[in-house]
Amino acid sequence: MNRFARERLFRMTVDYVKQGTAAFELLEDEKTGVSIGQQFRELLADTPDLIAFHPELATYLRDYPRAELDPSVEILFSALRDFGLKPTVTITHAVGYQPEGTEDAVVAWKLVYASHYFNGGLNVTTYAKDGDTSYLVQLVRKRADSLGGMFGGVKRGKMASAIEDSLVKFLEGTR
Repeated sequence: MNRFARERLFRMTVDYVKQGTAAFELLEDEKTGVSIGQQFRELLADTPDLIAFHPELATYLRDYPRAELDPSVEILFSALRDFGLKPTVTITHAVGYQPEGTEDAVVAWKLVYASHYFNGGLNVTTYAKDGDTSYLVQLVRKRADSLGGMFGGVKRGKMASAIEDSLVKFLEGTR
């Protein structure tokens, strides 16, 4: 990635820390602009289990930076990802959270920005104990863009395969 691109990503990240998703202009890939904030709010609303089990985390992700979440740790990072199509630059906000009074741990990855193919994303990994039994649950939600047209099926197939491969690697590494 060249210096200009790194500096632009850094400015975008700083703006996100100050203003949340309101810092981003409408994505213009569609005939009408797409709001990253609205896409994320819709994704979150379509994830009722996260809201039911961890409403404070859901509120924090939705209302960042105006909301607080204790105890939590977080990091923002950018990445260059290859889904077998165009390389895609992403900015992700990762939040680790341990609900009070539990041994549970939750890590949420909020896709803040993607240069191609995605209008929003939310990944949530939960580790929970119930007596002597432990559970690891992975939820992956994405809002895809530009997957229509003559080559839409090919694009969707390549992306689905790359995402599935990534999930398999994650689960094997977790094991």
